[in-house]
Amino acid sequence: MKTTALEELENYRCIGETQQYKRRNKQLIKLTGLKKFVVRLNTEIMLLAAIPFNHLSNHFMTLGLKSILRLISLLLLLEVSANSCDGQASDEQLKQDLLKLAQALNIGVRTHDTAALKDIVANEYQLTGPKFSQPVHREQWLVNCLLWSFDSATVTHISLSSWGEVAVFRSLQDFYNLVVGNNEPSAKSEAWVTDLWIKRDERWQLVTRLSERLPKK
Repeated sequence: MKTTALEELENYRCIGETQQYKRRNKQLIKLTGLKKFVVRLNTEIMLLAAIPFNHLSNHFMTLGLKSILRLISLLLLLEVSANSCDGQASDEQLKQDLLKLAQALNIGVRTHDTAALKDIVANEYQLTGPKFSQPVHREQWLVNCLLWSFDSATVTHISLSSWGEVAVFRSLQDFYNLVVGNNEPSAKSEAWVTDLWIKRDERWQLVTRLSERLPKK
């Protein structure tokens, strides 16, 4: 039976009996490392904080949002149990790896390369955000991608939080001359994107995307 991304995260958090956790626990957690994490975590929950409170009960307090909030709690527990040794060097390499995947994802959307997209996004992938009444799951998202047309896209303002085989990749993504279906074209469309990646079988897969489209200037 297949496990969900959150179940994998739960298993990862409960890794205390394994040798990997024992090795990591040999070093004391530094307060500065925890403070840096709090800053990163604050950046990632800004998206949720931007949602009007009166919309939460009827728009966002769904299973998708509860899963996201639970994920944030799990990520906090992971950080408290992790050491920061050599973290900066490995995170920089991981940031570049995930950046390439994010760019490949945009190319796949632009060229309607469904096969490439299936290779990047996990089976349980879902897209959600303030303007979504409910999460968009993988199969429907792949169909929706066929309606997208744009000239180019950029991925900037990147921040990364990682815990072994789990990573949260946040970026500002710009799409130029974007047309979705029969909608009016947009010269420039911007969105803050928060991606949850999980490493499986030596490759990273995108399991959840939180997207907040910014107002047109």
